[in-house]
Amino acid sequence: MAGIAIIGAGWWSQGWHLPQIHRNPDANIIAIVEPNAKPVTSKTLKVELESTKILAEKYSAKIFKSSEDLIADKETLAKIEGVIIATSHAYHAEIGILFLEQGKHVFIEKPMAVDLQESRVLTETAEKHEKLVFMVNHSANFRGNCLKSREIVESGDLGEICHVLAVMYSPLLWFFDDPENESWTKPVGSMLGNGFGWGQICHLLAWVHYVAGLRSKEVNCIMHHSEKSGADIMNAALVKCENGESISISAGTFWPGTGVTQNEMSKHFDIKIFGTNGVLSYGGKDTDTSSGKLEVRFHDDKKEAFVSEGFNMEDTDPEGLGPASLRNFVDACNGKKFVNGCDQNIGLRVVETISAMYESGKSGKVAKI
Repeated sequence: MAGIAIIGAGWWSQGWHLPQIHRNPDANIIAIVEPNAKPVTSKTLKVELESTKILAEKYSAKIFKSSEDLIADKETLAKIEGVIIATSHAYHAEIGILFLEQGKHVFIEKPMAVDLQESRVLTETAEKHEKLVFMVNHSANFRGNCLKSREIVESGDLGEICHVLAVMYSPLLWFFDDPENESWTKPVGSMLGNGFGWGQICHLLAWVHYVAGLRSKEVNCIMHHSEKSGADIMNAALVKCENGESISISAGTFWPGTGVTQNEMSKHFDIKIFGTNGVLSYGGKDTDTSSGKLEVRFHDDKKEAFVSEGFNMEDTDPEGLGPASLRNFVDACNGKKFVNGCDQNIGLRVVETISAMYESGKSGKVAKI
């Protein structure tokens, strides 16, 4: 069983990571790092979190108030193969670097960083420790149809990639419009902005960069901000990539619903990769399996189209052993075969693009990476 430490015992950890790892017969929760004896989360979510005392008993785990305290406990640290980082966005990079340097596999919540320089240092650290596995939890990148899409692009069947249309809308205006959600709406430290970009568009761009194999070089972005919270809530951007390809991004919170119940409208994705030989279309909702569709059609009518239907864009079910991303991480910690749909290089490309979006949105000028 892989020994796992979970850094941060907030809403996502208590609702997803902790119970999912606990249910996994190939993993064992060794330690939980949480500075607050009674963890808190956004008031908007109206969720009561369990205390670290209860978590310790529930998961038979040792509680630490800081990552440094855990590292100082050499006996406990020696039992750990992998670390899951689920803290506030601004602390991801710092903690990721810390545990890579301790020789631990790292599974980091999205985005992997919110500062461009920190993300580059984190990437360099992961590259330096090449025997360690580094994953960013963009769950859509680990889905079977995503892997199939990447395979199709890499095969050259689409020809040369020219343009990508990347659309994502979420019913989350209520969340990003709330000034009390400071960790999601207020910039911290060197962040150029905070809101839907870091909170949600990172998922969209992780998929695009992984499947299409692009890297952004210039970004021209228009951002619409909430009058209440100051967060960006609607974004339109045109991205020029290093080989001249373009990405058109349209994303925001103006999608009907609250995103709380399965019966309401959920996240909507529509991605199209245009190549010289044809187009790959991919999209759907994250709570409606029937909406998922991967379709490839070619300019040559004699070439047979490819269609795969029936899947969720993302994987956010709190039940079971967790998303494919988390299960692959546990396999990696156990030395088993695994797939990494979002490593440090894809994570860096996401941070580069979103950082440039905030820079351009703030200056009104094209931002160069």
